[in-house]
Amino acid sequence: MDWLDRSLWGNTLGTWLLSLAVGLTVFLALSLLKRVFFHRLARIAKRTKTDADDLALQLLSQNWLLLFAAISLGAAYLIPAWPDGQSVLRLALLALILTQVGMVGSGLIRYAVSRRIKVGSESPDTDVRPTIQALGLIGRIVLWAIVVLLFLDSIPGIEVNTLLAGLGIGGIATALAVQAVLGELLASVSILLDKPFVVGDFITVGDYGGTVEYIGLRSTRFRSVMGEQVVFSNTDLVASRIQNFKRMQDRRVTFNVRVPYGTSYDQLLIIPELLREIVEAQQQTEFAWARFADFEDSTLNFEVVYKMVVADYNAYIAVRQAINYEIVRQFSENGIELAYPTQRVHLNGRPPSRSRGAERTAGAGTASL
Repeated sequence: MDWLDRSLWGNTLGTWLLSLAVGLTVFLALSLLKRVFFHRLARIAKRTKTDADDLALQLLSQNWLLLFAAISLGAAYLIPAWPDGQSVLRLALLALILTQVGMVGSGLIRYAVSRRIKVGSESPDTDVRPTIQALGLIGRIVLWAIVVLLFLDSIPGIEVNTLLAGLGIGGIATALAVQAVLGELLASVSILLDKPFVVGDFITVGDYGGTVEYIGLRSTRFRSVMGEQVVFSNTDLVASRIQNFKRMQDRRVTFNVRVPYGTSYDQLLIIPELLREIVEAQQQTEFAWARFADFEDSTLNFEVVYKMVVADYNAYIAVRQAINYEIVRQFSENGIELAYPTQRVHLNGRPPSRSRGAERTAGAGTASL
């Protein structure tokens, strides 16, 4: 076995073979341990509903070869003597470890993104997927930038502070150039996190209203009641007052019923009770009040207030129509007239006379000439 005592690069050949054997043994042992733990954890994850074991399973499913190689190389590094090249090996070990950290971090970000998209697919806001994917991409870019900077900082002769200063100036210039795009992206993130509305909600913004169809990185689109698609930039939406009708729990309805002057006192007394019975006859309403509100120019005004216990707009329209029909029917049965626009004109010095056609339909009120 004299050949094992031969010198090679400052160590005997036997020392080099021992170092190689130690490195391979550590690498195989780590790979075997990973496989055993992975299969056991997979069986446990099937029996539980928690996210912790799913996350651990996701981590174990990552490619750990670089970390195993770094550990194996470190174990083999302890055997021979290293008069030269120690800094190179240390940099190689650091590069392997940092690369593995970046890969694991990227895997965690992908898991978080996929998890959020899965949760979003079970709720109405399914179209926030582009925003989530964009945030995941930004997170991975930042992570790898940190990994590269940490590696460069360990290399002698490289001034990371100078590099960061240059990157800072370049970053400011880039931010100014894409300021509008960054503003839209931040507005999209704000909508995603705060959730003033989601896909499927009926909202109004200023004079526009419609059902939200898509929430993107730059704009949000909704379909108006007239059928056209309206596109808003996300920054405009964040800065606007938004009415979200999809989240209504009930609907308060107020309307007026007007009868003409000349309606008898007894008829005026029964009108509130008639209106109460008409509203309470509808199953989806809660009656509030019906009262003689005020005297107008040519009519007597009754105010009716009730609440719809459902927020559905179609139900509201159906109930309102049923109430209107019933008001016409019951007022007719009780001999109560509904007011319509009229105007009586008195000619100066002459008494009003129907035979001369002094009455004419024009509007509410009485005028003297």
